Amino acid sequence: MQQIHVRLAQHQRLAFSEMFEPGMHKSAIVGVFLAVLELARHHGVRTEQHELHGEIWLVPGDGFDPTKDIAAADV
Repeated sequence: MQQIHVRLAQHQRLAFSEMFEPGMHKSAIVGVFLAVLELARHHGVRTEQHELHGEIWLVPGDGFDPTKDIAAADV
């Protein structure tokens, strides 16, 4: 979650597909997916998809705090 949060704070928009690397273990893929869900649920990250079957984008939402250390967050 922390890595995704930092990348989003730096770039302001991330493609969901960029979170995955070729050859990732299934458990790592599930971990990334769960991290995105948790960020959307508690840390002000929004997801957008502008076309059917199009790219899913992660963007800062209203409650996003780029300075927050979410590694220490009590969720």
